[in-house]
Amino acid sequence: MRDYIAGVFWNDDPECKLFDTPDTLDFSDGIDWYGDLLDAEEAVSKKKELGPGTPILGRSHYGDLQFLHGMASRNDEMPQQTLERALVWMKFSYGVAIGETTGDDRLTDVELLRALFPGSTQTVSELFCVKQGKLERRAIGVLMHLLQDSYAAGHVRRQDLGGNRRGRIQQFYAYSSQDPSKHAADDAWRGGRSEGERLANVKGALDAVSCCREVLQLWSKRRPWPQVKAVLDQGCFALAPNAVPSAAGRDYEKR
Repeated sequence: MRDYIAGVFWNDDPECKLFDTPDTLDFSDGIDWYGDLLDAEEAVSKKKELGPGTPILGRSHYGDLQFLHGMASRNDEMPQQTLERALVWMKFSYGVAIGETTGDDRLTDVELLRALFPGSTQTVSELFCVKQGKLERRAIGVLMHLLQDSYAAGHVRRQDLGGNRRGRIQQFYAYSSQDPSKHAADDAWRGGRSEGERLANVKGALDAVSCCREVLQLWSKRRPWPQVKAVLDQGCFALAPNAVPSAAGRDYEKR
């Protein structure tokens, strides 16, 4: 179980600084992680672009890797471009999860990653901070995080189906242009007397659970990526016909 959990954490903590060791889930004091986040915020305030060659935590929250959270890398990014970047990452992480890509493979040897990590000497195991844990479980956890985030109201605007259910993607948001406190409010739990009620009270949560279940069932049977992509194309990551370029989102704009 710990490798699944460490994988789900990874998108928010890609240098694994929230743990003394992710292999045992020993949590750290988080000071180094928070310091890195503050450095990224300062860089953004100075209009610095966070891309290859800059720390991955900053890239994943404010730069070119915001797709790790189902988000666009900047305002005015076309939805098809954001979607394609997310799908490239999902194809990679799913390939690791079914053993097609191994932990010893270097990032520059993985065709899907060369442009994201040019000149890197890291291996896939090092990227996911795996020393003694199970890489495949870590990778599927990383994929689950992206799927779940894509249903969060502060990450993506989807068709409103009523009853907190959410449908096709209408717009990807860019975290780098949002008010963090407004974003965080819609990432939080809502009240409820049971776990089921708490899920039902969060916009998109039940849809995220359904999407993850479908993908996990395919993963458990080691189905090939095209079958997984078909599920995503037809459901979880289907674009609405009226999908528009990215923005902060009306409810998340900075004042």
